[in-house]
Amino acid sequence: MQPNPGKHREVDIRDIISSAKMELGIDNMDMDLYFLKLANEAIRSLGALSIFIPKRECLPICDNKVQLPCGFNQLILLSVNDGQNRLNGLNQYLYLDTNLLSLNGVSLNNGQYLYYGGSIEIVGDYIHFASTQQATECTLVYFGLNVDEHGFMKVYDYYERALTAYLCYKYARQNFKEYGQYIIEDYKREWIKQKQYIKGLDNQSFAQDNMWQLKRIFGAWMLNQNSQEFNFNAMPY
Repeated sequence: MQPNPGKHREVDIRDIISSAKMELGIDNMDMDLYFLKLANEAIRSLGALSIFIPKRECLPICDNKVQLPCGFNQLILLSVNDGQNRLNGLNQYLYLDTNLLSLNGVSLNNGQYLYYGGSIEIVGDYIHFASTQQATECTLVYFGLNVDEHGFMKVYDYYERALTAYLCYKYARQNFKEYGQYIIEDYKREWIKQKQYIKGLDNQSFAQDNMWQLKRIFGAWMLNQNSQEFNFNAMPY
């Protein structure tokens, strides 16, 4: 899912690898795993926030804990439920990261919803509940890695030049006799230039998309005088 449709186009990491191989004159797949490793390495060095997108999953509760999904980065909300998206309609079974929501312009003025600290704790790959849970499943809304159905990472189009330059630079440096010092330095300069550009643009874009997405999530609230529940069917994903 693309956080802000029409603003940026998503690019598959495999397409970026193909662009780098074309630039380097490589016409086989022998080095594809190596290029994939380099691409992930480059993304990590960028500190790229936009590789994380809001996601939602229904997860089992076992031994009073929940195993986090692969690619989990930050909790948005956790709803303990009985298959109907809530347990007896009780507000205390909804756990929010109110700090994250407030920073992104989401209003929680009624004061009924508290920060999840003390009620649940994230340790390693699990969410642990402080109190014993009767329910057997929960719904987790979180920021996770933006990957396709095969687990390959997706990034936005403004990453393409930087990642291509990084792949070319690292490969050419290992094969300097074939490419020469001038070409290697050219790839390096392009990587450094694009890296600086991306950091500023990425932080700004992610902050804007964060606020937009979180407000959409909480547009799914259904309110009445006596109760307040989360309508997951109204969410954008």
